[in-house]
Amino acid sequence: MAANKYRVPAYAYYLTKALHITAPLWIGLSQVETALLRRKLTNPEFERPVYVGAMPRSGSTITLEMLSEHPDLGTNFYRDLPMPWLPYFWNWLVPRLPLPAEQPTERIHKDRLLVTNDSPEAVEEVVWMRFFSDLHNEAVNNALDGSVSYPRFERFYEQYVKKLALSRGAKRYLAKNNYNATRLKYIQRLFPQARFVLTARHPLNHIASLMKQDRVLAQEQQSSQVHFMTRLMGHYEFGQDRRCVNVGDEALVAEVNRLWRGGRAVRGWGLYWSHTYDHLLDQLEADAELRQACLVVRYEDLCQRSGETIDRILAHCNLPAAPFAAARAKYVQKLELPDYYQPDFSDQERQDIAETTQATAARLGY
Repeated sequence: MAANKYRVPAYAYYLTKALHITAPLWIGLSQVETALLRRKLTNPEFERPVYVGAMPRSGSTITLEMLSEHPDLGTNFYRDLPMPWLPYFWNWLVPRLPLPAEQPTERIHKDRLLVTNDSPEAVEEVVWMRFFSDLHNEAVNNALDGSVSYPRFERFYEQYVKKLALSRGAKRYLAKNNYNATRLKYIQRLFPQARFVLTARHPLNHIASLMKQDRVLAQEQQSSQVHFMTRLMGHYEFGQDRRCVNVGDEALVAEVNRLWRGGRAVRGWGLYWSHTYDHLLDQLEADAELRQACLVVRYEDLCQRSGETIDRILAHCNLPAAPFAAARAKYVQKLELPDYYQPDFSDQERQDIAETTQATAARLGY
C-alpha cells in the first residue's frame, strides 16, 4: 500500500470485525448493562440530547469537535466503533486494555484533521443500521418521521443515549450524524427536548468539497480493510458505495445517479444538494415544534463570525456559557475557511451549480 494511504491498525480491524459479527450477543447483554446502571440512568438531563449535522462536508465535524469540549456533553469516540452495544462497559474496559501507543494521524478524509482513538466521531449510525435494514437502500424512502414505531429499537436507543453520556461523566448525549436530518421528527418523538444543530455551506464550496471527498474515499477504499470499516460505519455518502438518500423522490434519485455516471457529476451534486436542503427546510416550515428545536448554522458564519455563532449554538442548546469560555476562545482563534484547496470548476459547471442550487441557497440566506 502506498505510503500516503490511510491504514487501519490490524488489531482494530480484526477486533471490530469479530465484535460486529457477534453483535446479537452484545445487544442481548445490553439489557443486563442497563439493569445494572438503572439507578444512574434516571437523571432527567439525559433526556436532552444534542444532534449535529445535515449533509457531509458542511462543518458538522468541527462543530462536533467543538461542542464535545463542553463538560455537559458526552459523545462517541473512534474507540467506540468496535462496541457500540455496551457503551458504559466498553468505556470502562478500553482504558484498562494493553493497547499499542498511538500518535495522532490525519483522518481518512485527508482534510488535515488529526485524530486518535479518543477523538470525537460519528458512530451511532452503526446502531441505526442494525435495526433498520433499508436506511441506505436507494429503492425505498429512507426518511423516518414521527409516525414510525419500532419499540425494540426505541428501548435500545434511548438507553444507549443515556449510557454513552454516563460513560463520559456528562449530563447530555451529543451526536454527529448527517443521516439524522431525515429522522428529525422521529428523534423528537423519542426525546421531545432534543436540540438539533443543522449545518449548511455555500453550494459552490460545498460541492467542491463533496467531490474532493468522493475521490479521496474511492481511492482509500481500494484497501479491503478500509472498505469494510467505511461500510460498517455507514459511510455511503462517497466513494465506491456512494448512494443517494431517498426521501421519497425516486425520480430525483435516478436523475442524480444518471448525472453522476454520465459525466455531469457537478450538476448531479447540485441537484442532490438542493434536494437535501429543501427536504430539511420544508420540514421546518411545516412544523413549528420541530422548527423551534432546530438551528441552521452556516459554515461561513461559524468560520467568519465565530464568537457570535458559537453563542447562538450554546443558547439554542441551552448549554451554560461559563464552563465553555476557554474552549470558545480557542475556537474563535481556530475556526477559518479552508485554504488548502479551491473550487476548480469550468464555466459550464459553475452554471450547472447556479441553475440547480440558486433557489435553495436563497432559502439558506446565500
